[in-house]
Order: sequence, then structure tokens, then C-alpha cells
Amino acid sequence: DQLFMEKYGYDMCDYLPWITRQLKWKTDAQRQAIIDYRMLICELLLKNFFLPIRCWCEKNNLSSAGHLNGEHMADFLIYDIHTYGNPLEILRSYHIPGVDAIWGQIRPGNNSSDPCVPFFPRLASSAARQMGNDLALTESMAVYGDGSTPDMIRYVIGFQAVRGINLFNLMNMAYGDEGVYGLVERPVFKSCKPGFAHLRELNRYLARLSYLGQLGPTDTHAALYLPVNDLLVGESADSYHQLGNELEALHIDFDIVDDAILRRAVLENGCLRVGIAAYSRIYIPEGARIPDDVKKKIMPFLIGDDVAVFHCSQPLLRGQKRVLPDGSVICMIFNEDDKPVEDMIDLLDPRPAYLLSLTDGNIYAAPGDRQRISLESGETAVYLLTDKPVETNVQLSEKAWELSLETFTLSRVKQFLITPEGISARTIQEEAKPIRLGVGWAEHYGWEFSGEAIYRCTVDLLEDPKPGDRYELDLGTVEYTADVTINGYPVGIAALSPYKILLTNDQLARHSVIEIKVANTAANQCVSADFRSFWPERAIGPYHEKQLVFEREVLGGGLIGPVFLRKMNSDVI
Repeated sequence: DQLFMEKYGYDMCDYLPWITRQLKWKTDAQRQAIIDYRMLICELLLKNFFLPIRCWCEKNNLSSAGHLNGEHMADFLIYDIHTYGNPLEILRSYHIPGVDAIWGQIRPGNNSSDPCVPFFPRLASSAARQMGNDLALTESMAVYGDGSTPDMIRYVIGFQAVRGINLFNLMNMAYGDEGVYGLVERPVFKSCKPGFAHLRELNRYLARLSYLGQLGPTDTHAALYLPVNDLLVGESADSYHQLGNELEALHIDFDIVDDAILRRAVLENGCLRVGIAAYSRIYIPEGARIPDDVKKKIMPFLIGDDVAVFHCSQPLLRGQKRVLPDGSVICMIFNEDDKPVEDMIDLLDPRPAYLLSLTDGNIYAAPGDRQRISLESGETAVYLLTDKPVETNVQLSEKAWELSLETFTLSRVKQFLITPEGISARTIQEEAKPIRLGVGWAEHYGWEFSGEAIYRCTVDLLEDPKPGDRYELDLGTVEYTADVTINGYPVGIAALSPYKILLTNDQLARHSVIEIKVANTAANQCVSADFRSFWPERAIGPYHEKQLVFEREVLGGGLIGPVFLRKMNSDVI
């Protein structure tokens, strides 16, 4: 109370019933006392905790990095958590600010028991830019459960990357396989679990996304005002959330700003500039109360054109552009929908466009004023817009012919097990049996089976493949990842939808044996194992039941198909 008196000049004890929320505030004085108290706590937290850590890191040639708690909802972050005050100020105290995506807050269709405000990752990327940095991190996937497929991980990370997050910390690794160690905060990535070797395709995809997300500053000149004072007293959350969602539906990229950073910003070339950010348009949530000095400063920026990243008819596509040193532009487009999207898109740039494939690392020409975009749920397309010469790869156009592969045998090769001793995998050698595609493993092995199995078929072509021939092996629906060998040689991993593998002429023969090794997830064993008869509650931890909810949604397994082998026409564009 002495610090409060020295800073604000009045006694906080006179307002304790309102500060502690025993009474609902009614007067401006009561409202201001709540704000003053919470902002003092924020100031002390910065002074005595966050900034000393930053200083220690700097002295030891390290970067301080981290996230707060509850970033996914502004009202929870600011109103319900009593210590943060202004979370943007705290995030700016990190060298690398971050956010957290835990227990399904980010899911296709925003279908979660703990839903998020979709644009919340912008808190960290905005804080980074305002401090002159362009690195922002995420800690993702904790408590999503052991049914977290590469498609789900791609969705969660892409969701954040298009909003400026470019360093990805995936949870979790475990101390060992013994007891419950490999099962507490799932997913836990262990080699004994199904599909572990298939993660390399996901890792390559995410590495490319992270790399491209660090090239050049974002071409972001709009900002959404975070009404911190209002949120501290329980106001303006709905209008803030609504306005941010509307901007995203209009494909407008934006940062998030607060009173503190607006006061520090300087007017330069018609923009409010701070760090590496420059804002020419500021959007204010309806009903927000803005301090007079801030209102005067930002008044010229409250009107102006709405500048979109791209134009298209799909409101759930998200976009961001980054400017390279030579003036070229990288444009990221993410499909936030829970289903695939196809549409024509105008990138709003007259320069030639090139598709930078996150899946195979190739560069493909994308001619025309508008692009036809086709994205799986959670998939990101990245375009390079430049007048500079670019060397491109062969572009595959329409199919020359298509062969349906329908006759398969099936045999299990690996089973993942949960026992009182811990987690393990056993090798299975069994006779292959003829099966039909279209049904999952539950029909053959029961729904409890977690593991890997091989589908085999033979293919006879009408002629030998010729040099330069290109083929596409389309696996259709896969539950949930696969790798393919042809005539004993590995030809690719299909860990991400649409589960297609491109083949060259030397990978296919006139007579070929194709083996498709499919993996489901550890979810089936997690759901069927009796954890509480194996281990005490304190060892199982607090997240088991929440993880089971997610794992029960991913109890499939198998090659569902249909499977096609296509010869493709190749054009160099």
C-alpha cells in the first residue's frame, strides 16, 4: 500500500472491496483504483522477475524466451489472471516472446472444451516486432493426447505461423519408457510408438515453414487496439474479439497494440513506428475507452483503406506477407477450415508468382494474374512474388492414365503395448491375408490395436517406364501415416494429407511389388489400457482424462483408400 500511495497519491485501502472484487465497481474512481492496482502489480512483476531474467540472459549471451498463461482468451489473460496487468508489456520483456497451445485450444472448427480467440498468437509476434525483433515462439501440443496425427500438428502450427509465430517447440519428450514416464503429458514422441519414423516428413514441412517465416519483416501496417484498462475491469472483451475476427475474415493482417506501445511510437513517414513495426491504420473495438493522450496521437490513423493480404471468397483462409531484402515478397496462405478448400485467389501483386512447396521443397511456377489454390485443412501454401529470375522444378499437369489398385494382402509387423512395466513395441511376424480396402483395422484386429501393418500389391504396367516419366501414387484416405517401398526400395513417406507420393521412372518397373506400411497412433492403447490399475493417481498426473477425450476421437487405423497409380504429363513451366 505504501508503493501504491507513492505512485498514485491515494490510499488503496479505501478501495479494497472493489480491487478484490467483493463489490462490483460503479464509479470512475472505483474503476480507476482497480486499474491502478493491477498495473502496479504488473510493474513490480516486470521489475522483480521478468527483467532480471532478461538481464541475466544478456550477460550470459543467452536469449530469454517464454510465454504467459491464458493467452488464448483476452478476458481470461487480463481479467481473470490477477498478476499480468498488461500482458503485452510482459511479453515485450522477453527477447523471444511466445504463446502456448495446450489441450486442444487450437483445433479444426475451433471444436474445443477450452476454445480460443483465433488471433491470439498475434500477441507474441506483435510484441516481438515492437521490440525490434521478428522471432516469436510457440509451445504446442501438450495434452493433445497420443492421437495427435501429423495432420493435427500441421494444423496447430500452421494456425500460429500465419499469425507471425516462427519458432516451434513441440511437446513432449519423456525421461524413459519405464512405468508411466512415456504417457503423462501426451503426446510423447517415442520410437516405440506407431508412426515415429514417419514424423520426419512432418519435421521437414515444419522446418521449411519456420525458415520461410523468418525471412524478412512482415508487411503488416494495421493494428488492433487492445483495451487493457477496459479488460482489467471486465469490459470490451467481446468487441475486441469480434473486431479481430472480422479483420481476419477480410484477410487483413494486423498486429496488436496497447496504450504503452502507442505512447512510445514515433511519427515517421505517415506511420506510427516502434521497433520494426510501422502502423498506418489502427482499429478500435466498439466502446473501448482510450486515454486522452493516446486518442490524440492515434486520431489520424483511425480512418483509411482496409488493406488485405489477398482477395478470395473463402473467409477461413488466413494470410501474411513478408518483405525480403531485395523487395520480393513471400505470401503465406493457411486454410483454417476443417475441410479442404479450393478457390481462385488474387495475391494483389503484379509480379510473377512461384509456389514454394512445404511438402517437397521444390519451387513451381504459378503463372497468371490469379492463382487456383487447393489446400487441405491445416495446410499452408507459400508463394514467392518477384521480378528476379527463379529456377523452377518440373510441374506435373494432367494424368495420362490411371490404374486403380484394389487387390492387397495385409500383415501386422509392429504392435505398441502399454503394460504396468511401461511402454514398448513388439515385432510381429504373421501370414499375410487378402483384404479389401475401405475398412479399418478394427474389423481385423479389434479397436485396441496400436501399431503398424503392411499392405502389399503387385502392379503390371503395359510398358517399361521411360526416362523422364513421372508417376503419382495416391493412397486416398490413410489412418494415419504411411511409408512406401517398391521392389524393396523406399520411395517416400505419406504422413500428411492428401497422402500422395511422386515417383520417377527409376522407382517403378513394368512389374512391381508395392508395400505400403501404415501406422495408426498410440491412442488405441491409451484408451484401452487400465492406467489406474497399473499406477497410482499421483503418477498418472492431472491430464489423463482430458487426453482420453481427444484420443477417443482417433481410434482408427489402416489404409482406407481408394488407391490409384497415375502416370502424369510433365510440363516445364
